Amino acid sequence: LAFSYSLSSPWAGRVTDQSGARMPMAAGLLVSALGRLVVVLPGQAALSRASGTSERKLRTISAAVGLVLFGSGQAFGLVPSLPAMKTMAGDFPSEPIVSAFYMALSSAEAIGSLSAGALGDAIGFRWTFSVFGAVSALWCLAVLAVGPFEAPDAPEGGGDEETPLLSPSGPRDASFRAAALPQISTQD
Repeated sequence: LAFSYSLSSPWAGRVTDQSGARMPMAAGLLVSALGRLVVVLPGQAALSRASGTSERKLRTISAAVGLVLFGSGQAFGLVPSLPAMKTMAGDFPSEPIVSAFYMALSSAEAIGSLSAGALGDAIGFRWTFSVFGAVSALWCLAVLAVGPFEAPDAPEGGGDEETPLLSPSGPRDASFRAAALPQISTQD
């Protein structure tokens, strides 16, 4: 997962630069949901018998492919997020935005882990992974329906001219700098 996330992140930045944040984020969420489905691949026992492959080998392959998809999807879902938040904030200082982004990410990781543990005990790993995949798919619909929004028009002579984050849903006059997270997080 971490390896595919790392390899996919630069591509996610490039795609976001060219198309804005909405479509890469939605695609990333769908690929994440697909990765979760592949990990739990329904009917593995029957597929194993039909293909003559051991069920253990099939489970290992499906887990590896699913985690690669999940990591790539996470890259496309997360890389555009911080620049989209910065764009929406306009002239608001960067530090609170970056802090809010990482607080939300850390909170989601903590809450997700606790929820997954509780659900796993209650309904099992396969159903828990499926539930989280469904949540990713529903979140994709929310991104497509309502966000990330267009940034408000900057007043004449104002705005962040060093990093032209103009439109998270599509470029206008300059590229969307999704791959420049370190640069963005250190700006005033």
